[in-house]
Amino acid sequence: MIRRQVLPLLALLPALAGCGTTQTVVRRIRIIARAEVSGKPVEGSTVMEMTWRAPPSGRMYIDIYGEALILELDGRGTVYVLPIALAPDGRFGGSWAYAVLRTFGIPGQGTLENFPAIEAMTGRHPVAGLGSAELPPLMVAFQDESRKDSIFQVKPEEFERRFGSGVKFLGMEFEFTEDSVTEVLAKRLPMLVESDSNNTFPRDPPGKLRPLVKLPFAYKINENLFFRRG
Repeated sequence: MIRRQVLPLLALLPALAGCGTTQTVVRRIRIIARAEVSGKPVEGSTVMEMTWRAPPSGRMYIDIYGEALILELDGRGTVYVLPIALAPDGRFGGSWAYAVLRTFGIPGQGTLENFPAIEAMTGRHPVAGLGSAELPPLMVAFQDESRKDSIFQVKPEEFERRFGSGVKFLGMEFEFTEDSVTEVLAKRLPMLVESDSNNTFPRDPPGKLRPLVKLPFAYKINENLFFRRG
């Protein structure tokens, strides 16, 4: 759980004058997933806090605090949108911060010169480039939400096959907000934070090594991927 003092929204914090200073922009952003169930629109969302830091070295750092988004499909099932991307080679990477900047035409993770623009961003926007190799939406569901080994990946085009006729994924958006960072996932999926040697994500036995790209999806997942803490 997040236990720390949150800096004010739109805070552009020039560090103390002199050498060795760091400038920071902190934004809270609501990530929104949209779907349709038998013609009825449904939404799920989660609020994350994103911090851009520019130390004297000139290298940009991005810290993200938040958790997976919960998308309830009106009795047909539940999809969890993880705050991380899955690359075609099986590695995890990417972040929502890149999608936010890309929507405003800022490449990569931005630079110090982009801080005024990041500070001024407002409104609700479609996620630019959703589904691209740079940031595919990593979505999962469970056949049994009490069992980690029942996890499976859900792709945008598979909603109807996975959850029944009339269920469609419509897309994702983000919105700048002053709301608190969302902290509900541990209560909804307590197995993610409970220690239970009999309830784990599947793994190869000791001594058997396979390249990451050849591992089944469930073998790549762990509890930490549902949360971002920096």
